[in-house]
Amino acid sequence: MSVNPFAGGGGRQPDEIDLGDGRVIVLRQPEAGPRQPGPAQPGVPPPGTRFRPRPSLPGPRLAWVVFLFFATVVSTFMVQTSVTPEGEIRWQDGLLYAGGIMTILVCHELGHFFQARRYHVPASLPIFLPMPLSPIGTLGALILMRPRVARTREMFDIAISGPLAGLVPTFLCLLIGLPQSTVVPTVHDPGVPELGEPLAVQWLVRAFFDVPEGHTLLIGPLAFAGWVGLLITALNLLPVAQLDGGHIMYTLARQRAFQISAVLLLAAALGMIVTGYWAWTLMIVLLLIFGIRHPPLADDPVPDDLGLPRRILGWVTLIVSAVLFLTPMPFQMPDL
Repeated sequence: MSVNPFAGGGGRQPDEIDLGDGRVIVLRQPEAGPRQPGPAQPGVPPPGTRFRPRPSLPGPRLAWVVFLFFATVVSTFMVQTSVTPEGEIRWQDGLLYAGGIMTILVCHELGHFFQARRYHVPASLPIFLPMPLSPIGTLGALILMRPRVARTREMFDIAISGPLAGLVPTFLCLLIGLPQSTVVPTVHDPGVPELGEPLAVQWLVRAFFDVPEGHTLLIGPLAFAGWVGLLITALNLLPVAQLDGGHIMYTLARQRAFQISAVLLLAAALGMIVTGYWAWTLMIVLLLIFGIRHPPLADDPVPDDLGLPRRILGWVTLIVSAVLFLTPMPFQMPDL
């Protein structure tokens, strides 16, 4: 038997429940009058007040956040600090690179963080990831957000704000650092990797230099920070899993985003096998560990409409990043 206490019928009032066998339950409201004060119960808000528990923010404690930030500063400083044959320590190179790449990472993550705060989505402070044994000194940075809180438009704005904010200092580092670079004869040193050149870098190099045949450009630490910024932005905008591009793709394509992520990861794995370039193994393994299926948003299964301007911005950002910023082989060992 289905009972709807708010469905009136047969002349009965909405505060009556018809049990169907001639019996009726009458719901009486308490009589109006002054409420007698009673003993307060701990944790129970006063009558008539709206109570919304304040969720704790995700992520590690503040001490760990500060420690990881300074560890990344030291890590990025060390990878570009070199010693000349005369024994001079070039700590200025380390400062320039660390200052440039940390500015890019901070702007990128604060773009996410402030948008999350704007929409009242619980988010952690930026968590920086040092990696002193890599050529770039860092694995980047991230923020953690509680799932099922952000709606479609909110998630889109949070996801896209980071890369767009990070691109500003990235291009500043390139525009300031590339003119300070030097054209030198090409010397194939098997111990020194050559940097891949995304289209954006190629165009900027042609704007500043005329590199003749048999020569190459020796970029300085600030330009290298800009190059790394482009690489990090391009990787983050891959439409896979919970990368920034994965968030954007989910708001654009919803359930089809999973198929897109799976196809891209399979293509990357096949590409590594065919080319023998295994540098992406760690990233693919991490993406598989964390999962490539995007968690639901607060307005699933009926999402908000993004609107035409956001849809255009999303697709343009993903396409431009893949074409202009991404290089499939960022570090290549020269052939002798």
